[in-house]
Amino acid sequence: MYIWDAQHGAQADVTGECLRQLTALPQTLIEPLLTHFGEGAAPAVQLGLFHLLIYHQAGVQGREYLRRALPGVRNIDLYRYLVMSMIAAGDDGLLEDLTAHASQVRDARRAGVLREAAELAGGRARSIVENIGLQPRGSAE
Repeated sequence: MYIWDAQHGAQADVTGECLRQLTALPQTLIEPLLTHFGEGAAPAVQLGLFHLLIYHQAGVQGREYLRRALPGVRNIDLYRYLVMSMIAAGDDGLLEDLTAHASQVRDARRAGVLREAAELAGGRARSIVENIGLQPRGSAE
């Protein structure tokens, strides 16, 4: 499917879905994918790439790319997907990156996404968000 899509004028949703399904891809091929799709890709392609990197069978890949992507994602739904996926993965490094990012968030919509993610995840993810001053709704401020 990916080869056909690439040869026939790549459709972003097809490319994104193909990337999403590559979680068993050999690790040596991830860097070329980041080089090819990492900058300026359509949201559907970015989503597929985020999924591949976070849920790769060998563990989280491209952590630096994910860290840099957080503040640059313009689409709020894609931002929500990235934040929720980073929390759901339960990876200590991703949670650290998310905490560092959250401390820099000044946009109310992004802060709302972080609160929502923390409320849904509970546990350690909630503690991280509380520690950076983004109090969950209903908490004393």
